[in-house]
Amino acid sequence: MALDYTGPILPLFLISALIGMLFGFCNAFLVNTFEIPIFIVTLCLATTIRGLVLNFVGNEYVASTEMPECTIEFSKTYLFNRMDGTGSTYGLHFSVFIMLGIMLFTHLILNYTIIGRGVYALGGDSSSAQRLGYNLTGVRMFIYGYAGVMAGIGGLIYVSNNRMADPMSFQGEELTVIAAVVMGGTSISGGKGTIPGVFLGLMLTNVINNNLALINVPSYWQKFTFGCLVIFAVLIQSARAKKEGTV
Repeated sequence: MALDYTGPILPLFLISALIGMLFGFCNAFLVNTFEIPIFIVTLCLATTIRGLVLNFVGNEYVASTEMPECTIEFSKTYLFNRMDGTGSTYGLHFSVFIMLGIMLFTHLILNYTIIGRGVYALGGDSSSAQRLGYNLTGVRMFIYGYAGVMAGIGGLIYVSNNRMADPMSFQGEELTVIAAVVMGGTSISGGKGTIPGVFLGLMLTNVINNNLALINVPSYWQKFTFGCLVIFAVLIQSARAKKEGTV
């Protein structure tokens, strides 16, 4: 590494989370100030950031030998280790518990705090949320800032566990994320969704993705499959909403 960092991994998590939060605030600023559609803002800013990374870092990945030692040690942190008949050890990686902790914390925020109810209100009907007294600017700042923090933490976990940093990682994976969220019951138009539902959608998405890989389905057909799943899930949501008289 150029900085030759030799300290613990916690400061790296804090720095990564801070960078993610700043970019999240950029999204919130553009939405609040210019009222640009959310999907346009997030996709355009993500493309811009990726371009900056490629410009300053290049398209070559950073090997494990060039990464801080603390990230490599983090990738080796397992809990509940067991040994099978062949002598190989296995267990749950510590990052699993980080993910579960974040999901529980987010669930509590959304369901038991004023700002969490504001997130649902804003997604359902921004005009009604404003009439209820919610500060839409503040709610959006919280949403995008919090999402940026989670992205920063997740990015560092991904890089550490893979023991390499590739600037092209996750390129084109936006559809997979959307598929997991939508199949978990989250409304594509906002206002509805739960953390347990997102978790189940994530598990289902990974099961589908792994099975497609096991039967040697080409990657472009995997993208096609996820696209069809998103369309199917949105159609079900639309039909259900019409049946309930909300559309």
